[in-house]
Formats: sequence, structure tokens, C-alpha cells
Amino acid sequence: MNLSLKTRNAISVVVIAALSAAALLGIYKVLFGPGGDGYLVRAEFKDAGGLTKNSDVKIGGVAGGRVRSIELTDRDTALVTMDLKREASPIGRGAKAASRPVNLLGEKYIDLDAGDLKQPLESGTELGLEKTSRPVELDDVLNVLQPDVRARMRILINEAGISMAGRSADFNATLDALPPALDQSQDLIADFSADDRRLKALIEQSDRVLASFVSKDGDLQDLVDSAKGTLAITASKRKELAATLQTAPGTLSQLNRTLGELESTSEALLPTARLVRQAAPPLRATLERLPAFAKDATPTLAQLERTAPSITRLGLRARPTVRRLSPTLKELETFSRRLDPLATTLDGGVWRKFLGLMNSWSLATGRSDGLGKVFRLQTIIDKQIVTSALQRFAGTPANPGSASRTRRPTRDAAP
Repeated sequence: MNLSLKTRNAISVVVIAALSAAALLGIYKVLFGPGGDGYLVRAEFKDAGGLTKNSDVKIGGVAGGRVRSIELTDRDTALVTMDLKREASPIGRGAKAASRPVNLLGEKYIDLDAGDLKQPLESGTELGLEKTSRPVELDDVLNVLQPDVRARMRILINEAGISMAGRSADFNATLDALPPALDQSQDLIADFSADDRRLKALIEQSDRVLASFVSKDGDLQDLVDSAKGTLAITASKRKELAATLQTAPGTLSQLNRTLGELESTSEALLPTARLVRQAAPPLRATLERLPAFAKDATPTLAQLERTAPSITRLGLRARPTVRRLSPTLKELETFSRRLDPLATTLDGGVWRKFLGLMNSWSLATGRSDGLGKVFRLQTIIDKQIVTSALQRFAGTPANPGSASRTRRPTRDAAP
């Protein structure tokens, strides 16, 4: 196909423009990396210093997108629009964004906390100032200091830079680990701020405690002085303390043996303790009755007290009589000793028979005259008595039929 020169020139221009655009796009991708996938997140910062277009957006320390644009709002704040990749989106409720330093040159990136992914947010969600934060810059700290302090700080920073030469990787790792620690510190401070009532009460109580200490500063000074003197004495007696500590094992061993003996003694005393415990209720009852007994015995004791002088005089008067009776008592004692065999003989049935004889004798007394008692006697003689007498004196039996019974030898026969 034959084309005119004008047509070929136009086609060449189009091809060159396309190639130039492709080259520019490749250079852009090489220099700035791939962009996002259209999921946008807007965050409002008080200060966007150090953030630029195409600054990194990291989620959990991993690159998840880039900054698309930075705009100034009506409140003189910075509205940063972030374009996130497909694998880094979406974010959830409670998401936060913080500006973090990349290096000491002032470059920064956005550290994005994705929040609760179970409650995802739509593209274009805006995070307010309460959800964003920026780090404290070193310049902010230096601006607060006085000129001489800043000069010394400058020297210190220069020397620190010299010492950090060649250790940039370690320092970057420290900076990467620093933000989570700062976030945790911020959360802790936020918790304290949320519970300001209790903190206020705690501070008031601390003020009262400190005030009481301040009011007793003299006592505290005396206590410190006493403690100082005590410690000084302890230091001067350290040799004696060392000797005491050396003898402590033997003392503890002896104490251990003593405790063992006490244990044995306590076991031996256990039955006695039980008996004492059983005797405790009667003893308690007796003790409870003692006041009433003492009350009842008071009149008797008073009467005895009144009678005591008379008894004393009686005893004094009876003393000579008792002395005169002393020989008689000794003779009675001798007589009782001599009468002891007779009493032993008359003991038992003999004494009772003797008493029965005396009783019968008294009953046999019938009447009395001027001379004394007269015995009444009655003789009764029957056939058996006469027969027995004849058998004894004649030697023949009175009844032949009973001869065999009469001649039978008996153990109790009289001689």
C-alpha cells in the first residue's frame, strides 16, 4: 500500500509519541513504584512536614500504598489522600494514621493502623485529627531550649553522629521498633487521662500524706538521726555480730533439741491436761459457790472471833489440870497395853457370850434386900437326866435296847 509522505510523517509522530509515553510511564514506575488500586483513605494532620506526594504508606511495617496528594484545608491543616493496594485494603473501624520519620533528614512515611477489619470502611473514608498524630521533631525540642543549651545539644548531636557512623542499619531498626513503643506509651497516657477522677483523688490523698510527713519533719529528722546512730553502733560492733553469727548454728541446734524435748514433755503432759480439763467444770462450780460460802461463813467467823478470847482463857486455865492428868494418862496407856491380850481373847463370840451371861445374870436377879441381890434358882429333874446320871455312875445302860447307841464311841464324849 502506497502512502503519501504526509501520512507517513503523521504515523511516525504518533508512534514516537506513544513510545515516549510508554518510556515516561516506565521511568515513573521505576522511580516512584507502582501506585494504588483506587482504594482511597483521607487523613487530616495538624502538620504534614516531611510528607510529600508518593511518600510510602505502611501497614504493620509493610508497604501498602502511597500518598496521592496533600491539600491545605480551611483550618490550616493538611489533608493527605492515600491510595492503598488491593491486598492492603480495606481498613476497618478504629483505624489510625501516624507520621513517622524515615531518617534524620526529615523524610517521613505514614504508618497506618488498619483497625478492626471485621467492620470494613468504604473507600474515601476520612480520618479526623483525633485519629492522626505526628512525632515530636528534634527541632521542636531544640527551639524550647535556651541558646547555650542548644549549643551543647548541637555538640552532643554531632558527637552522637560520629559514634553512629557506619551503624545506620541498627539505628533504622531502632527507629522501626520505636513507634509501637511510643504508641503503647500514648495509649497508657490516654488511659490515665480517661481516669482523671481517680488520679485526682490519688493526688489529693498523696498531698495529705505528704503534708502529714511535712508536719512531722522534726520527728522524721529524729528518726533519721536515731537510725544513723543505730547503724553506727552496728558498724562498730560488726566483729561481735560476726562472732554471734558464727555461734548461731550451734545455738539453733541446741534450740532444736530443746524443742524436741518440749514436744516429748507436752505429749507426756497430755493425759494430765485432759484430766485437768475434766476437772475444770466442777472446779468452776466450786469457785462460783465460794463467794456465797464466804458470805454465809462471815457471821460464824465473826462469832468465832468474839469467842476466841474466852477459848484462850479456858485453855490457859486448863493447862495446870492437863499437866496433873498427864501421869494418869500415862498409867492408863500402860494399863491399856496390858489389857490388850485379854481384849484379843474376848474378841468375837467369846465376848458376846460373856455379855449374854451377864445379861442372864441380871435377869436372874429377882429381888433385893438390904444386903444385895438374891438369885432365884429352880431345879428341874426329868427322867432323861436321872437315866443319864445312873448310866454314868453305875456303868450299865438303863434301857437294854439302847445299849448299842449308848456304847457307840463319839468324838465329843466327855472323859
